Amino acid sequence: MKNYKMLIPFGIAILAVGGIILGTSGLSSVSPASKLSDNAMFLGHVELVAKDPDGNIKAYRQTDNIVTYVGKNCAAVRIFGAPTNGTQGTDCGGGANAMNWIAIGTGTAAEAATDTALTAISGSKSQDTVRGIINGSNVNPYVTLQQTFTPGAVTIAEAGLFDGSGTNVHMFAHKTFTGIGMGATDTLTVTWRITLA
Repeated sequence: MKNYKMLIPFGIAILAVGGIILGTSGLSSVSPASKLSDNAMFLGHVELVAKDPDGNIKAYRQTDNIVTYVGKNCAAVRIFGAPTNGTQGTDCGGGANAMNWIAIGTGTAAEAATDTALTAISGSKSQDTVRGIINGSNVNPYVTLQQTFTPGAVTIAEAGLFDGSGTNVHMFAHKTFTGIGMGATDTLTVTWRITLA
């Protein structure tokens, strides 16, 4: 009987501690609405299809990409207007050009959010020829941008999305990938999908 009497206080203590843990565990939970609003962002995905002159697919890549800091700043400027205090104006210059110029390159350095240009551009930037905007009820809208290049006999290993064709432009997204060896007359179709999530 003495042994049972000794166990009773321990049992009560365990139940009390367990009740405190269970009672306070809800304090650290976050509602789904807060999580969604805190994580709102642009999500970028790029697809590349290389074809030989006969139209046969010779290489395929698809991957998520980095949306750059400059790209996010440009988006803010173009949605809300250039800042009046001038602190971030140089990130986008208040320009009105759309982020629909695609470029490819031969650089292999890993992409980073701080990037402002391709490592080694191949040819020139080209404005998209196919564009789609999808926006349904209760669905995150997304934009698709597409362009086809004939870069010549080079190995393409990076792609970027810009707001113009010149040198003083802003890069919205950047991605490097396993190089694609192109023939002199091969084509490379780049399709970007940007989702507002």
